[in-house]
Amino acid sequence: MVMFIGRGGNWSVSVLEYLQAKFLDKNAEIEPEEMWFPKNVSGDQIKQQNAADMTDSQETAEVVAMRAAGHKVPEKVLVGAVAEKAPAGDALKVNDELIKVNGKQVTDLASVHAAMGTVKAGATVPVELKRAGRTMTVQARTGAQDGRAIFGIGLNPEYTMPFEVKVNAGNVGGPSAGMMFTLAIYDKITPGALTGGKKVAGTGTMNELGEVGPIGGVQHKMVGAKNAGATEVTQIDFDARATDTHRAVIDKAFADGDIDVAIVAFGIQGDDEQAWQDHGLAVAEAEINYTAAVSVGVLLGEKFKAQGHGQIIAMSSVAGERVRRSNFVYGSTKAGLDGFYLGLGEALRPFGARVLVIRPGQVRTRLSAHVKEAPLTVDKEDVGRLAVAAATKGKEIVWVPGPFRYIMMVLRHIPRPIFRKLPI
Repeated sequence: MVMFIGRGGNWSVSVLEYLQAKFLDKNAEIEPEEMWFPKNVSGDQIKQQNAADMTDSQETAEVVAMRAAGHKVPEKVLVGAVAEKAPAGDALKVNDELIKVNGKQVTDLASVHAAMGTVKAGATVPVELKRAGRTMTVQARTGAQDGRAIFGIGLNPEYTMPFEVKVNAGNVGGPSAGMMFTLAIYDKITPGALTGGKKVAGTGTMNELGEVGPIGGVQHKMVGAKNAGATEVTQIDFDARATDTHRAVIDKAFADGDIDVAIVAFGIQGDDEQAWQDHGLAVAEAEINYTAAVSVGVLLGEKFKAQGHGQIIAMSSVAGERVRRSNFVYGSTKAGLDGFYLGLGEALRPFGARVLVIRPGQVRTRLSAHVKEAPLTVDKEDVGRLAVAAATKGKEIVWVPGPFRYIMMVLRHIPRPIFRKLPI
């Protein structure tokens, strides 16, 4: 656990607080103040930043919740900042409203990332925008960052809400309430209760794409939740590539009794063309996507066999059903994972445990935001809903979306000379 000694700026820590953290509190770890707070930043400035982060998280939560509930939330994408010496600094200005980027219509932040995903770093692209009420087209230069084309600007979404939402968060600050704000708003604007009458504690940031992000100070929050009466709060560190530690992780997860559902959902996908020419990247994909998944699966299989019930849900991919030239390193790892977990399901069946393999196509996430959207692309919420429905019905395999089942049925049987000519 971590205890932050020092709160930045004008605040100080007493000798008593230090001694308590040092010798009495088993959940405390003393760390230098400068690790968490910049020098010459006052306590009031920190409060102001936390308040701003909280306001931003509330707005994001409103947008995500309303869209999840089926409400339309029109969005404008404005240039919020232009970095010093930005490649596009001579063309794009703060408060410019982006209309088209490289000929692609801008509807939200994700559409900008998708449009830039087709641009070669260093290229100059046309940007249609509205500035001070005038519509114009400028030629914006791009630079390179992590192999991707960038303008060197910050984007600021501006939303038109279908109705007003008021959030009373008291004096809490920071962005980590975003996920719970989202769930609370969604609960209020949709029929029924999400919690079934139970009190739920949670934390996590939320971005505009509906993705839960890092949790600041998660260790403290877990201690606080436990002290407040929570009975099922557990976080266990997991390193996919450190397979020698996996047994200890699984043992710890089962230490308090049987587990009904275990979800195996981790993996990486690097640059597909680089992967087959980069030994380190290829090995990393294989170790994380397949070897680690097998390691975890065998250990989970032991536990579920012994307890005689429960379900393992493994996130696979349609990329593994018929491995394509375009992403064969990634596809081959998913093919291995898919085959292993289907086999594990057969092995566990006589003992009362089940395995469900989920085969999604392209899913709208931060990973795919810069990639050209393929047909039948779905939201991650769609994956979640189908996974829950399939698990409830006791299914063994489910494709997301459903039509992929029939598409892959055809693709699996196309002769290789013809298959290699397909634009996939």
